[in-house]
Amino acid sequence: MAQGQSVNITTLPLERLGPIKQQLDEELERLGASLQQLQMALDRYAASKDSLSIVNNANKGAPPSPLDR
Repeated sequence: MAQGQSVNITTLPLERLGPIKQQLDEELERLGASLQQLQMALDRYAASKDSLSIVNNANKGAPPSPLDR
């Protein structure tokens, strides 16, 4: 079956529904894994943002670093 093609599944024989279910199950699994990876990246981003905020606040009022010249 071509990707993006619309089919009325109520008209398909059971033999054709099995592979479609398998394909959808695999796609759902991939989407779930991608969602987990995205959530982990979001968590790392939030932790980095928090760390940067702490460093920026700690540097307020501190003398300039020789590297800043």
